[in-house]
Amino acid sequence: MTQQPQSPFFRLPREIRDLIYEFYVYEDEGYFYDYEARKMQLRSKGLYQRVSLGFIYTCTQVADEMKGVAFKVNTLTFRTGASEDDGGEFWGLKSRAGRFRCLLAYTFWTKFEMVRITGSLATRAIVDEVARKYPNVGLWFELLLREWTWGWPGDWPVPHGGYAVDLAMSEFFRDALNYCRELISESKSSEFTALASDALTPGHRYIKGITVPAFIESATDSIARWKAVPWMIPSNHDLKLTESLLRSSLSDA
Repeated sequence: MTQQPQSPFFRLPREIRDLIYEFYVYEDEGYFYDYEARKMQLRSKGLYQRVSLGFIYTCTQVADEMKGVAFKVNTLTFRTGASEDDGGEFWGLKSRAGRFRCLLAYTFWTKFEMVRITGSLATRAIVDEVARKYPNVGLWFELLLREWTWGWPGDWPVPHGGYAVDLAMSEFFRDALNYCRELISESKSSEFTALASDALTPGHRYIKGITVPAFIESATDSIARWKAVPWMIPSNHDLKLTESLLRSSLSDA
């Protein structure tokens, strides 16, 4: 079997080839992150355009030698997701980032109530497992167990709301809260569902004196299963699915 002759391009010194690669990928305005496509793109007159990858696809050796070159020689621009054409507005919020932040807060407090209400189902083994996996916030779940064991007032874990904002924005606490909810639900599924539904029932005494739940009563299972990565904004379609579960009365609050 005869070997295919090597392209004259590869007879050039590597230093020269590198200069050619840099010239090929260089853009005066650099690359811009298109959060819709989740890719780095070119941008001209406000419109995103695909980066040309033709040269990279010519052969494996070129692809290997060009790795990282585009990011090395170009400026990379990341901008916030807010824009006038961000998929429409919801309750006056035009950006997906703003809508997502609201949903994070609403779902957090709803799940918070679910766990607080079902705290009687939390066992020593469940609390110890949460503390093992999330030691930085394990104390809060120890307080949950003590509240239900000793009959403390139902203000877990923020007696006067002093840590409310910090907790809601804490990734560790959100993850630990989800984990605790999953463990309780898995151990006593039917009992958990029956109790957790109170978190979406109007008139229930919520922490901070809130009496109107954020979501409609039929959304209990959907909200319990809803998971989101705080730094990855969902698509407009996914946001609308969760927003459709919100109570319309909240928009007047």
